[in-house]
Formats: sequence, C-alpha cells, structure tokens
Amino acid sequence: MRKLILVVALVIGLTTFAQGKKGEGRGKDRPNPEEQVEKIVARMTSELSLDSKQQEQVKGLLMDQAKTREAKRAAFKGRKEKGEKPSDEEIAQMKKDRADEELAAKTQMKKILSEDQYKKWSEMKKEVRKDMRGKMKARKEGRPEDEK
Repeated sequence: MRKLILVVALVIGLTTFAQGKKGEGRGKDRPNPEEQVEKIVARMTSELSLDSKQQEQVKGLLMDQAKTREAKRAAFKGRKEKGEKPSDEEIAQMKKDRADEELAAKTQMKKILSEDQYKKWSEMKKEVRKDMRGKMKARKEGRPEDEK
C-alpha cells in the first residue's frame, strides 16, 4: 500500500512539474528583433528577388518597425506589471495608431518594391496573417496549432 501511495504521489508530482508555471513559456524563446528582421529579409529576398539596394531599404524599414514594436511592448508590459489596464479610449487610439503605422509601412514598401514585387508581397502578407489567425484560434480553443 505504501508503494502504491508513493508511486501515485510521484506521478502527480512529475506531471505537475512537467507542465510548468502558467505563462512560463510565452516569449521566452522569442528571437531578438535583429534576428527576426534578418529572417524576414532573407525570405523576401528569395521570394521577391530583391536586389541589394532593396534589401538594405527593407531592412531599415523593418528595423524601425521592430524598435517601435519593442518599445511599445516594454511600455505595455510595465503598465501590466503595475496592474494598470488601458481604457477603452486608449485601446481605440492604439488601434488607430497601429492602422496608421501599417498604412505608412505599406506606402514605404510601395516605394521600395516594384509593382509586381509589391503585389506578391501583399499576397505573402495576407497568407501570414491567415496563418496567424489560425494559430490564435487554435490557441483559444486549446488545441495544438498543427491540428487545424
């Protein structure tokens, strides 16, 4: 009987330990902004046939976006740690700012890329967004992301 209780306690302890703390894995393995930008530029170069001048321009644009995103993420995280939640007006303003930033980025990309490259880039962006929505939906439903 003692062995049975010991085995049950051990199994419960190991499964609890293996699951980890809530939210522990989120963002832990996130690559730094420079690595993300390099990866995106490499993919765009291969799929859109960017020349070296375009690569540098795209890299600069993406680095600016990444720095802005990281600064906003840090500010939001600081507010969250203090227990502050954004008001409805602040949320609406953040959405408006994000839409403005996205429009500015599209305008810049249009200047950098040729017309065909821009069309292909827009399609790539739609696919990525579609994939992300599927992953977020899967996460909300509590199922693995690859089981769509």
